[in-house]
Amino acid sequence: HRLTLVHRELHDLPASFFQTRVNPLSVWFLDLSYNQLMEVPAALSLLANLQELSLSHNKISQLPASVLRPCTR
Repeated sequence: HRLTLVHRELHDLPASFFQTRVNPLSVWFLDLSYNQLMEVPAALSLLANLQELSLSHNKISQLPASVLRPCTR
């Protein structure tokens, strides 16, 4: 699945989102651009098949390597 959550004023993306709304194993593309995120959501670790991630235009100052390891682009 391509999951686009752009301009949603998100401050966080809880793991419960992936447990109740979408199967985390089906997400290969995630766009969280133009939100209010201050850190990379820990819930991204649930996305084992994530290949593309966009976090542009948020308030994130650090990208932990552990979050980016599964991404290919």
